[in-house]
Amino acid sequence: MTFDDIKTAILQLNDTEKRRILLEIIPAIWSAATVDKACLDKMKELVDEAITKDYQEQHMGSV
Repeated sequence: MTFDDIKTAILQLNDTEKRRILLEIIPAIWSAATVDKACLDKMKELVDEAITKDYQEQHMGSV
């Protein structure tokens, strides 16, 4: 399988299966993937975005 085949297959999964990807596969490859600063920066950006979104939803955008 090529990267694009894998990407297409993952994007077609239902939300439950996508969650399993995050909880089971990402941790399995984390140590090998995070030696690259660009990868770490992107993961941090995604986490920060999720945290900010949750905060804004909880506090209704500071209204």
